[in-house]
Amino acid sequence: MSDSQKKQFPTRRLGANGPFVSALGLGTMGIGAFYGQTDRAEAFKTLSRAADLGVTFWDTADIYGNSALSAVIMRTTQADQRRAAAEEALGEWFTETGRRGEIFLATKFGAIDLREDAAKRKTFAPCSEPGYIVQAFERSLARLKTDYVDLYYQHRVDPEVPIEVVLETLRPFVEQGKIRWLGLSECSPATLRRAKAVEGIGEKVIAVQMEYSLFDLEIEKEDGVLEAARETGVGVVAYSPLGRGLLTGRFRRREDFEEGDYRRTLPRFSEENFGRNLALVDHLQRVADGHGMTSGQVALAWILAEHPDFFPIPGTRRIERLKENARGAEIELSVEEVKEIRAWAAAADVRGERKRAEHMSDGECISLEEWEAKNVKAVVLGAAGGIGQPLSLLLKTNPAITALGLFDIVNTPGVAADLSHIDTPAVVVGRLPPNDGLKEVLKGADIVVIPAGVPRKPGARDDLFKVNGGIVKDLATGIATTCPKAFVLVISNPVNSTVPIVAEVFKKHGVYDPKRIFGVTTLDVVRASTFVAEIIGKPSAAPDIVVPVVGGHSGVTIVPLLSQSSHPLPSDLASDKFDALVKRIQFGGDEVVKAKDGAGSATLSMAYAGFDFANKIIRALKGEKGIVAPSFVALKADAAGAAELTKELGAELEFFSSNVELGPEGVVKIHPLGKITSAETELVKAAIPELQTNIKTGVTYCLEKLEAEEKNPKL
Repeated sequence: MSDSQKKQFPTRRLGANGPFVSALGLGTMGIGAFYGQTDRAEAFKTLSRAADLGVTFWDTADIYGNSALSAVIMRTTQADQRRAAAEEALGEWFTETGRRGEIFLATKFGAIDLREDAAKRKTFAPCSEPGYIVQAFERSLARLKTDYVDLYYQHRVDPEVPIEVVLETLRPFVEQGKIRWLGLSECSPATLRRAKAVEGIGEKVIAVQMEYSLFDLEIEKEDGVLEAARETGVGVVAYSPLGRGLLTGRFRRREDFEEGDYRRTLPRFSEENFGRNLALVDHLQRVADGHGMTSGQVALAWILAEHPDFFPIPGTRRIERLKENARGAEIELSVEEVKEIRAWAAAADVRGERKRAEHMSDGECISLEEWEAKNVKAVVLGAAGGIGQPLSLLLKTNPAITALGLFDIVNTPGVAADLSHIDTPAVVVGRLPPNDGLKEVLKGADIVVIPAGVPRKPGARDDLFKVNGGIVKDLATGIATTCPKAFVLVISNPVNSTVPIVAEVFKKHGVYDPKRIFGVTTLDVVRASTFVAEIIGKPSAAPDIVVPVVGGHSGVTIVPLLSQSSHPLPSDLASDKFDALVKRIQFGGDEVVKAKDGAGSATLSMAYAGFDFANKIIRALKGEKGIVAPSFVALKADAAGAAELTKELGAELEFFSSNVELGPEGVVKIHPLGKITSAETELVKAAIPELQTNIKTGVTYCLEKLEAEEKNPKL
């Protein structure tokens, strides 16, 4: 067939802003073997003929022909051993023919949970968990042997995942050109409206796929899906437009369906209902006889005539049926015939539900507010760096985190794309500075972790200050103006100075809450526990060993309270070994920097420590009580605790690291030092002057910068 002949097949615009596609599509559920056995050679000839005719809007899904799904749908006890799934068949056809570019290809995800890990799998329920969506899409691309999909549908609405979260999960694939347009299937009017309202990605939603035929006019009801679709400029893709074959007139009794046909399980095709539902078919046949057509062709022609924004997608695997369906797009029904057919449909006494009860849903999902109330958004600022990347990876594994925002000056979209392939709940979004990237990534954050900055050299933290101080000040400004209620976890060195910078920025913006700003000192405790485990000869006991570490987070300001270790040191430990242990805990970072030959710092262990502290914050945020962790905090966060601690220290300090009890609002209680040895008392005394200097350095630097910016906003 020539190109000019192909172009004669009618086309329509899909949605108000979508592309033109063939007015009639091709459903491939049958190729996936739901309607009995499929002959591969015949199916491939049918696909080629469809392309030749110009029927190039093809519809498939990741469940069509899936053996595990077939076993459930057919109510069998064994997995179906049928041939390749529909996606695989299409992929093979694309490879053999080289005609992928001619086809407007639609596929779907999420009708049921198809994860390989049975422990994570929901039982025959929709699944749109973010991590699962990413895996489902990548697997569809592989099966289809293509690098893009023209239209990607959510096959069934997951009631536990907001549609906004679903679209945000798909946004990176749209931005990368791997998905060109989006659609929903079997959704409610409200869900469709919510999808269209999502800024920047909702405009890509151009199709809603619903069952629609002369047997099923439900979407036309007042305030129904059709009304919402037309209101939002979304095209309606009508699946099962031939009433699952009944409107063709070829099936007059239940036995006409071959063994293994999915339709045998449906209420509408039961022995009791089958015969009653043929009356409408007989009416159609009378119209068909007047045109020299079949009842199925008239059924398709009626949809196309009645609804210029509908796209029927009848399925078939046989050439003769394909040609028959295609001719349905050529029939021109009179106005009287269209009205008459509608009247028959309205009066028809259709018996039996279109699906089994367990497969029906209302197409609704929880609100974004409900999702955010029970889930957590974490943001990593400096996510492409040596600490940021492993920290982001670890945070992605926390099932409580459902949104993970990443920001850095370079490479963040790549890090986000990499992490998004991991099958955990968090939706990962990476942003760079242009286009208000910092503001965008911080919106709605519950926890913000700041590892941003340059690495240090042995013994050097002050030399980092001018660089890292400026970075932290700018990031803190973004947090203060976008998500001031978020918990801020500062890793950027030198913590003794960068935490005061964050505090001053928040004070400047009138949003300072000392209970919500933390310097991450967890690594000092992790090191102390690990090193003590080595000293007592039980390295595997390290996770169970707790050694309080107080003071600050650099050099002599790090004070391990070894006398309070949960696992006492040997009573005969030599004093020089004790002193060496203290020094190793205080200067453990130098040990790593030297081992890396100056090419890096303790990035991996710091990422682990940051992750550990963030997890404790999350547990407290979600209401778990009794969470205690070390942190460098403002003593104003707990006046009573500060008074007791200040008395122990014998000096005034604005910030200090001690064990802190955490709660949903942040700091609940600052713990005192407790009973310590004379040697530890001396270590605390030695730490205080250094801490005072570090804190003053941060405060002075920040105030000077803020004052300069006030005088010259362009700075």
